[in-house]
Amino acid sequence: MSGPAGTDVRGADWYGEDLSGQEHTRVAFSGVDLSETTDDGAVFTECTFRDCRATFTGTRLREADLTGVRASGATLRHLDLSGAELSEADLGGADLRGSDLTAVDPRSVQLTGAEIDVAQAVVLVTALGLNVRPDAPD
Repeated sequence: MSGPAGTDVRGADWYGEDLSGQEHTRVAFSGVDLSETTDDGAVFTECTFRDCRATFTGTRLREADLTGVRASGATLRHLDLSGAELSEADLGGADLRGSDLTAVDPRSVQLTGAEIDVAQAVVLVTALGLNVRPDAPD
């Protein structure tokens, strides 16, 4: 199922819908309830999501252009963000645990209050140019 390119979807209740195989291009989603949706192979190209209830878990966003994304407080767990463009993104307060953050530049992404795991902390600290080493005995 493919939606017409360049359309708007406003206030739709897609709770629990199966979006598998759907393709959406240049669609603006506003106030859409995407809770509990499943999507095996759905493609969203040049889409905008505003005021949506969209938790992403286990989603492949490799090499996606997420420049300026505002996802503060969002749940973004176990995402493949490798190679994604995230400059000027706001991920403050987001739950990012388990996601690949190798493409995140902590100098250009808002991360205040975000939840991350220890492995991600090492990735971000290394991105800042710091060397992480065990404490040497005196």
